[in-house]
Amino acid sequence: MNTRYYALKAEIKAGFSQAIRQFGHREDGAIISFALLTIVMMLMITGLAVDVMRAEDKRTKIQYTQDRAVLAAASLRQNLPPQDIIDDYFLKEGLQDVTPTAVVVDELNLRRVTVDYDDSNMPSINTMFMDIVGIDTLATVASSGADDGIGKVEISLVLDVSGSMGQESVSGDTKINDLRTAAKEFVDTLLSDDSAPNTYSISVVPYAMQVT
Repeated sequence: MNTRYYALKAEIKAGFSQAIRQFGHREDGAIISFALLTIVMMLMITGLAVDVMRAEDKRTKIQYTQDRAVLAAASLRQNLPPQDIIDDYFLKEGLQDVTPTAVVVDELNLRRVTVDYDDSNMPSINTMFMDIVGIDTLATVASSGADDGIGKVEISLVLDVSGSMGQESVSGDTKINDLRTAAKEFVDTLLSDDSAPNTYSISVVPYAMQVT
């Protein structure tokens, strides 16, 4: 009885060990885990592509609207404030959540308008899939700028140097001396504009009975 019991126990143990070894060497179910991993990675990449496409779509829309807005705002014939023009363009385009700041440079013969964003008004979208990896937003900022101006301003000072200019003026000096002082200050003011070198061309046309 004992011999048969121990023989049966040994047989069961050997069969169980063999089954364990066979299970460890089997490969017919290994593809399942790989397939699941591949599907998860494909879903992640697809989600990333969707978020990037959404961000690029909004950035492109902002870029087109912004380009048109700065062109209109930079016109020298435009009387409205550049910021109001840019805000109006974005509002009519349905981008009222985007609020670029207009940076304006106004000179005698030039207007330059660019847009600027800071942390408080940076345009972005909320991600749908990338937040899984910790990316909650994607920036959709765009840059634009426009200039409108005249290449060079030609100025002619037509000055009266007739005999009557020797008379006393309201300042107590002669009119010709007041004229010289005013003309010099005018020229110095223009030529001291370091922000726009080689912008002005000045000629002097003196006249009395006739032009000299």
